[in-house]
Amino acid sequence: MMYKLKKEKILIILPFIVLLAIASMFFCIPKNANIAYALEKNSVVYKKATCEVLDVVSLTYTIEEFDLANSNAYKRNVVVYFEITSDSAISNYAFGVKAEGTEELLLDMQEVTEGVQEVSYAVTNSGIYDIVCYVYDENGENLDSATITIRCDMEAPNAFATVNAMDSFQKGDTIFNVSFDITGCSDELSGQKEVYYSFNYLTPSTEYITYRKAETNQVTFEITDNGVLTVTYVDNSGNFAKIDYVFDKFDKVSPELPLISAISSSDIVNTNGFTKSYTITITYGDDEQSGTAPQQFYILNGVEFPYRGPFTIDKLDDYIIKASTRDNVDNHSLFAEISLSKTTFDTFEPIISNLKLEVDLTKEKPLSIRFIASDIHSQIDYAYIENTNVYFTLGPNNLYYAEFSFNSTASFVIHVVDKVKNDAVIH
Repeated sequence: MMYKLKKEKILIILPFIVLLAIASMFFCIPKNANIAYALEKNSVVYKKATCEVLDVVSLTYTIEEFDLANSNAYKRNVVVYFEITSDSAISNYAFGVKAEGTEELLLDMQEVTEGVQEVSYAVTNSGIYDIVCYVYDENGENLDSATITIRCDMEAPNAFATVNAMDSFQKGDTIFNVSFDITGCSDELSGQKEVYYSFNYLTPSTEYITYRKAETNQVTFEITDNGVLTVTYVDNSGNFAKIDYVFDKFDKVSPELPLISAISSSDIVNTNGFTKSYTITITYGDDEQSGTAPQQFYILNGVEFPYRGPFTIDKLDDYIIKASTRDNVDNHSLFAEISLSKTTFDTFEPIISNLKLEVDLTKEKPLSIRFIASDIHSQIDYAYIENTNVYFTLGPNNLYYAEFSFNSTASFVIHVVDKVKNDAVIH
């Protein structure tokens, strides 16, 4: 009976002992007990991450959330978010940023608010970073932290396709095969993902190949006019490089018109409109694209000849001279043309008749020569005795005469010259 009483007393006293122990805990809590309480609650935790995601068609970006905690992939413009659950012990927070291979950089502290607060840090440089969010009490003592690792790629791809260049000009409406090889495309961080391309003609501006993905490493297609190949290189983090390759060696434009000039060998104004010959000079036009061909041609009375410089026409005939400028892809300008009439040519020597030599010893100049000369084209210009200073005087009815002494000359070679320099010679 005594045993039972003692047991009952113990059972009655035990609750009071427990209550006393609990009460003693409250009265004996040290001042920093709330710190331990905060740590037990994980007062700062990694919450989420966002990045920029590329629309490969419009080449614009949207912001999307991704599972950073379970991803080792590189992303673009990553923003990480931490959640701070604050109580009276937590006063400030700060980010620590540690790039791979460097010391941690601790940023300035920021004040926290009561309750649950979301804070973020944006990574805008390429690399691998450990981002730490620290929380502190009012004395600057670290209470808790959370860490997340970020892989960020902000660099566009820099190893591009091999594109065949259009090195030399060719005639318009012919075919050139555009070819590019993307085997060597790469990206240093996130890696090459896709390549897109399009081709637009320039004049007029026309879409020839719509924007599309390169499905094979080697892409080839035909073009027949000048245009621009645009290739867009996209890496796995959404960076892109857009490169234009210009194909501008189709020459569809004709060269400029040549200029043909015919220069008479005499002054036509003073020769009754006659000339003995013409010097033909052709100045061929320019070509702004493929350039003028090194060998040009002209057509003389229907026969084509290579032009090698100025040439002379001195035969009595009618002439039609044509020329067009040729460029290096065999485009031709329109024809320039001039005509020369045979009625402008004087290829005839003056006519001499009634030549007489007279001797009169009673005169100071006992010798005299007389003749009649005529020219129905450019007219006679002058007459003289070769190797002397004796010139004939024109008298009435086309009579030419000159007087001289015995010692003036030992022989008589007479020249009668018309105004275009046709020369009739009498020995």
